[in-house]
Amino acid sequence: MEILGFSVALLCGVLVGIGRLDVLLWVLLGVVVLGVIAWAFQVVVASPRTAGFWLFGVAVFCVTWSGVRVSGGATLSDVFLLLSTPFAIAGFLDRFTSFRLPWWLLSGAGLLALAIFIHEVLPQSEVLTPVQQAPAMFSFQDASGSSLSMGIRLLVALIGVPLVATFLVRDWGQIRVLANLWIFGIFVSCLVAVLDFSFGTGLQVSLGSSDLSQGAFGANNYGVSGADVRYVGLTFHPVALSISSSMAVPLVLSRMFSLRKAALYLPVLLVILGASLLSGSRTSILLFFVTAAIFLVWKTSYAKPLVLWIGIFILVLFVLKYGGVSVVPERFLKPGEFIASNQARVDNFGEGMSLFLSSPVIGHGFEYARQAHNIALQLLASGGFAALIGYYLVTLGYLREGIRVSQLKVRELGLDLVGVTVAFAVFLIAGVVSNTIFERYLYVPAGIIMAAAMLSREARMKRRLSRTQNRPRNDVHLDRTD
Repeated sequence: MEILGFSVALLCGVLVGIGRLDVLLWVLLGVVVLGVIAWAFQVVVASPRTAGFWLFGVAVFCVTWSGVRVSGGATLSDVFLLLSTPFAIAGFLDRFTSFRLPWWLLSGAGLLALAIFIHEVLPQSEVLTPVQQAPAMFSFQDASGSSLSMGIRLLVALIGVPLVATFLVRDWGQIRVLANLWIFGIFVSCLVAVLDFSFGTGLQVSLGSSDLSQGAFGANNYGVSGADVRYVGLTFHPVALSISSSMAVPLVLSRMFSLRKAALYLPVLLVILGASLLSGSRTSILLFFVTAAIFLVWKTSYAKPLVLWIGIFILVLFVLKYGGVSVVPERFLKPGEFIASNQARVDNFGEGMSLFLSSPVIGHGFEYARQAHNIALQLLASGGFAALIGYYLVTLGYLREGIRVSQLKVRELGLDLVGVTVAFAVFLIAGVVSNTIFERYLYVPAGIIMAAAMLSREARMKRRLSRTQNRPRNDVHLDRTD
């Protein structure tokens, strides 16, 4: 190591001496990368469980960065999720006796798999939309059968990601770590959008979706005051930024009910709320009020702090407005935009309803599961009643489990579990007016909930075993004589 260190130092000195600072930077970067790889290898060998958890943690941190692609449709998060999967399988085998998959998860997965399988065995010859479309709107094309890849993608997101989290998390502290990584991954994406709006930095174009370089969502005017644009952060679409930020709000709010924590998380909350406004999605505004309503009904002790934070956010908007900075998107101020957007949703809803009515039992295949802007109708149109029942068996099971584990008294985790449960409820409510069900970031809260449920079950089993072992025995010894 001494010889290696001396050699690197000598090389750096030579490069500085000849003025090749560009090469020096690459050398230093290479040394850092090799050091990280060596450290990671050491961790894997010494503690594979820890390595698997941190690989999944990185996947959770960048799971909302759907605009950051490695190649084709694979995101940065997908790579780390794939790397963590073998460790999750090992965790499952190691903890097989202490965990049983709940009936609702198995039943829901079975019904979804059945809906996918039916369309592979009995392909539809041709599917055409009977609804008249405006020229600018999406039109269904002729389709043959179901898209197997879309069905598998749904199963991976809905069931695979939560189970990977369940079998990798080993203690309550890791629950907190996953919650932190998920919040701050969303925060980074939101911060990119806010920086582009405030300073025109162009980070969304250089780091995120390549579509933005073609001017999608008005990207050519990012940073221009008063321009009619929509920001995406590190996601691939403004609605994705809107929903991800809306789901992060409950978790951030759940941590702001002490003065010290409020001072720490208020800037985070303001950036996330600002980015949700910059997305130009009305859904984010609706979900903000939904979040407030859930907190006020479910946790009445949060009422005063919640009203205070809402007031601070509105005050910030007024200050920015009178300072000449308008965070409210231009499209919110144009009645024509609302009319066009509403008509688009009505058209999509009509298409979904027509597809469902034309095949109400088995649907038309999962390649049509993204069009109707309503999760229930999308599932009916794509997989019929089997898909609908299966999906909601799983999601409502996650929600019920979240309500249960949120009552656990484990340090400060009770607040986090309240936050992720509300976050998942917010996503399900957003499904009334959105078509997002395939993205893996949607189910990270479910993974945190299931991991907490797993730890809770193991703790109960240990207590039960301890009571059994400590129970006094009334043994009767009989002397037997022949």
